[in-house]
Amino acid sequence: MKKYGLTILAMAIGCIAMAQDVEDIVENYCKARGEEKFAKVQSYQMEGIRVRNDVMPAFFYRTRPNKFMMKFDVGDLTAYRTYDGEKGWYTAPWRGLVNPQEFPSDALEALANSAYFDDQLANWKAKGYNAKLMDNEKVDEKDHFVIELECSTTGLTSLYYIDKQTYLLTKTKMVRPRGEQQITIEILYSDYRPVEGIMFPFEVEEYTNGARVLTTEFDEIILNPELPEDFYDMSRYTIN
Repeated sequence: MKKYGLTILAMAIGCIAMAQDVEDIVENYCKARGEEKFAKVQSYQMEGIRVRNDVMPAFFYRTRPNKFMMKFDVGDLTAYRTYDGEKGWYTAPWRGLVNPQEFPSDALEALANSAYFDDQLANWKAKGYNAKLMDNEKVDEKDHFVIELECSTTGLTSLYYIDKQTYLLTKTKMVRPRGEQQITIEILYSDYRPVEGIMFPFEVEEYTNGARVLTTEFDEIILNPELPEDFYDMSRYTIN
């Protein structure tokens, strides 16, 4: 009986230690990222290029709580992908869609997810997530902590890879449904630079099932730009 009691106690201590490890790692990650300063940012603008099949100049805007706009050029045409906090809209001028079109409901969730302003790891408990420390892995030959973050409402999980030396995020990985299939999405973050004391990755690569589909390189990041109140309102971009 004593043996079983000691075993249960050891397991309990191990679980507590692991929970503390997750919290310590996230705390160090937030410090390295500059989370305390980022929490005071109300909006930011990112300028750069997106490389898919072509090189496209692109501008990204985010505003609290969860508003997002991507404006990009295809040749001499400018297109938009926007989430105003409730609904999403887009334009596709190369298809003749110069006026904003609402995103269908089945595509809205992915757009809304991309509009998250705050970091998902920061204050993960308050956001209703469950975090678990996984086995360490290497990314580009560097040792990384791996944290699995689970959304308690959807059950969806994502893996966060944090560099053991810098405590910065270098990779996220998730499996998501697309139609009747499951696809693996990986996003790599690099070329970190400080912007008013906050570390931002200036290069982001996106992979689907192991194949690189998109690279975004930023030239400039501006904190708290002055944006009109109706900046994300699709009526502002309607052409009469």
